[in-house]
Amino acid sequence: MSPETDLSTEVAAIVGATHLSSLESDRAEFSGLDPALVVWPKDGAEIAAILRLANRRRIHIAVRGGGTGSPCWRRPSSPVLGLSTRRMINIVELDSTSGTVIVQAGIRWSKLCDALEQHGLWTGLPRDAFGEATIGGLLADPPANAHSPSFGPLSELCVSTTVACADGSLLRSRTAPRRAVGPDVGRMLLGDRANVAILTELVLRTRQRPALIVPALQLFPTLRDALTAARAILQIGVRPTMLRVANQAQAAREIGPQNFSIPAVVGLELAGPQKMIDRALDKIDEIAAQHSGQTLPADLAADWYERTCSEYALDGHSTRLSHREALAAIGRFTDAGRRVWLDQFDAHRVNLWTESDEPTVDAVAMRGSRDDHWLAAIKAALDPHQVLLGAQSIE
Repeated sequence: MSPETDLSTEVAAIVGATHLSSLESDRAEFSGLDPALVVWPKDGAEIAAILRLANRRRIHIAVRGGGTGSPCWRRPSSPVLGLSTRRMINIVELDSTSGTVIVQAGIRWSKLCDALEQHGLWTGLPRDAFGEATIGGLLADPPANAHSPSFGPLSELCVSTTVACADGSLLRSRTAPRRAVGPDVGRMLLGDRANVAILTELVLRTRQRPALIVPALQLFPTLRDALTAARAILQIGVRPTMLRVANQAQAAREIGPQNFSIPAVVGLELAGPQKMIDRALDKIDEIAAQHSGQTLPADLAADWYERTCSEYALDGHSTRLSHREALAAIGRFTDAGRRVWLDQFDAHRVNLWTESDEPTVDAVAMRGSRDDHWLAAIKAALDPHQVLLGAQSIE
C-alpha cells in the first residue's frame, strides 16, 4: 500500500470516504500547494482528529475558508493535507433573548447576516462588506474594513471560541462578563491566520436590528478639512456605524463620475431610531459647515453606500495613526491622481491608506509595520512540528 493510499484510508476513517478528494480541481483551490488530499471535516472533533493524525504522520495542514482571500503559504518539503471548512456551515444555536448566536466557523458572512435578519438581529457591520468570506476566516485574518466606530472591531462580536489546537486538542473558552479580569483566552488566537490553531465554533454577540440605516455624504474643499471634520464628529459623541474619508481620486472611485468637483468627502452610515438619526445629522451638518463643507444629496449618498459596501477594495497599504499623525501624513500626499483614504476611526486613532503601487505611509517614516514576533513564539511552543502552515489570508 502506497503512503498516499494509506493516508487516504486513515483520513477516510475520520471524515468518511465521500468527504475527501485527490482530484486536481479540488487540490488547485489551495493556491499551488498541490496537497496530497483535500478533506472536508464536519466539526471541530474531526479537525482535532485530523491534526492528531498530522502530528503522528509529520504532515502539514493548510486551511481554506470561503476562498475569497489570497492565501500565501510557505512551501514545505513534506506532504500537505488541504483542509476546507465548507461543510462547517451550521448555526448551532440562536438565542434572541440574550442576543448570542453559536455558529460553525465555515458559515459565510452573507448567510449569517441573512439568518440574523430573519430574527430582527444584526452584527452592526454591512452584509455585503465581506460577501462570501467565512466567519472563521474573517476572525482568523480580519480585513481592514472589519471595524465600526460605533461597535469597534469585528473581534468585539466574538464572545467565546472553540479552537482545534495544533496538537489535536480542542480548547473551548468560557463566556465571561466584560468586566472580568485576566487573559481573554477566548480571543487570544483571533487573527493568528491558522498558524497556531483552527477556529471551529464561535459564540457571537448580536444586536437588535435598528429601525433605520441611513447613509450620509459630505463634500469638503480639502482632505485636511474632511479629516478634521470626521474627528470633530466623533468628539461630539456621534458614533456612526461606518465612517470613511477619501480624497478626490478615491472619491471618484467610490462615488463615480459627477458633473462637479469633489476634492474630498466624508461618508457615514447612521443606524437607529428616526429621531436619533435626525439629531445626529443636524450635528454633522453643523460640523460640515464649520469646516467649509456641505451635505451632498441623499441619492448620491445611497449610491456611495451601496458601492462601498459591495465593492470594497483593499488594494492598498495602511498604517494605524493618531489623528494628529494622520493630519501630518496627508500633507505628504499632494498628487491629485494618488488615491488616499481613511477608515477604522475611533476616538483617538485612524487607518490611513494609500494605493498599493504608491509609497506607503511607512515609506514616509510615519510608523513601522506589524510585529509578529509574539506569534512566532507562540507557534514554536504550541506547534513544535510545524503542522499548521498558516496563511496571510484564509477568508
